Amino acid sequence: MRSDYVLRSSGPITGTLPNGQAYSVPVYVLKSGVTTRGGTILRNSSTTQDYKGASVVFTKRLSNRWMLRGNVTYSDWTWNTPDSEKANPTFGLADDGQPVLQNSGTGSGSKGNVWINSKWAYSVNALYQIAPDRPWGFNVAGNMTGRQGYPIVYLRSAGNLFNQGTIQQPVVNNGDSFRLDNINQLDLRLEKDFVFGDFGMTLGVDCFNVMNRATVLQRAGRLNANNGNFVTEIVSPRLFRVGAKFSFR
Repeated sequence: MRSDYVLRSSGPITGTLPNGQAYSVPVYVLKSGVTTRGGTILRNSSTTQDYKGASVVFTKRLSNRWMLRGNVTYSDWTWNTPDSEKANPTFGLADDGQPVLQNSGTGSGSKGNVWINSKWAYSVNALYQIAPDRPWGFNVAGNMTGRQGYPIVYLRSAGNLFNQGTIQQPVVNNGDSFRLDNINQLDLRLEKDFVFGDFGMTLGVDCFNVMNRATVLQRAGRLNANNGNFVTEIVSPRLFRVGAKFSFR
């Protein structure tokens, strides 16, 4: 019950975010005389999620030497958490109106601070046949993908609360108050088909991340750690690949 919680005597968690903004997060604990055995109660509640989204998909099949296909998506996905369902008043990522963030795992490990949530994303790919009726003809293809940068959830240790181990408390005002840079990546391909009777061969050259953008994919989110806010993952640099594919009838 809400009445079982009081502000902890040591006060709120305070500090400064990477953008220079100060934060002060109240932390609530069980009041004197109320204890917990650390168990878990599973029950149906009135907590729901609201998802609103729209997608546009377009396709131009291969004709007149070219083809095109792609999709664009916009979405808004939030928690609907009645006040009666939240006994502990301490801020949480599943509070009412917060964006739904899907963590990549358990909150630790190589992807511990990856919170999947993009309000928009797109993918467009196309192919054009250059002089397909000539012996030297070849194909040019490209793929452009992009999405809104994932949220960065900055955390601070709140200590060992409720005998459940050290609690990592979010110190942002909203789950997507801070986001990584948007990702826009272009890949290109050149290919040439050769046919020798019943034998076929396709030679291809691919270039991934043509613009060679080192977009940040992940930062360390625990501000009280030695590596707080350090970059821990970026998009792979420009890469070339040369390959051959063989086919038989």
